[in-house]
Amino acid sequence: MAKQRWTPQIEFVLTIPTRAEDMVQRVHNKIAKAALKHIIVLHHLRNIPRHFKRDARSRYGYAPRNPKYIRYKQRRYGQGGMDLVKTGASRTSMLATPPKIRMSGAAEGGKKGLSGTLWLRFAFKGGSGRFRAQGTKQEAVIKRLIDEVRRVLPSEGHELAVDMLREYMRQVAALPKKQRRRKVTI
Repeated sequence: MAKQRWTPQIEFVLTIPTRAEDMVQRVHNKIAKAALKHIIVLHHLRNIPRHFKRDARSRYGYAPRNPKYIRYKQRRYGQGGMDLVKTGASRTSMLATPPKIRMSGAAEGGKKGLSGTLWLRFAFKGGSGRFRAQGTKQEAVIKRLIDEVRRVLPSEGHELAVDMLREYMRQVAALPKKQRRRKVTI
């Protein structure tokens, strides 16, 4: 059995615009993939930083932290009120580094639907979700942190869906007519 990976991956479902009658399937897939990549980058720039703010617990419904742990963080690092921040290294590495995005599938005509994955990594040992000691408290804590970073609010998902449609239509409008048209034989 393959080892399950718990790397923070952001997942949400979007509907891809249907292909226009005069558009070649290959061009439609290319534009849909580019639009999806655009919104994943947009999500990384706009929504992921919100996970590292003080109001993230109320916004995303994070699990409450132990008051003793909060006091320890405040005394030692000065970060007592922010959930996913201890020293700030994970926040810096997730936000400052360029996003690692994996695209696969096709919008239309493929065996697998179009999907894109934003890969993030915490800046500590085990932060990618690979664990040496299964069933430990560390594994449970890291899985919880990963789950918290993966959360997408319905309003954020709606904004991203609107942005995807807008980007898709912008790229379709920018296409030359020759590239858009399908050959019709009589």
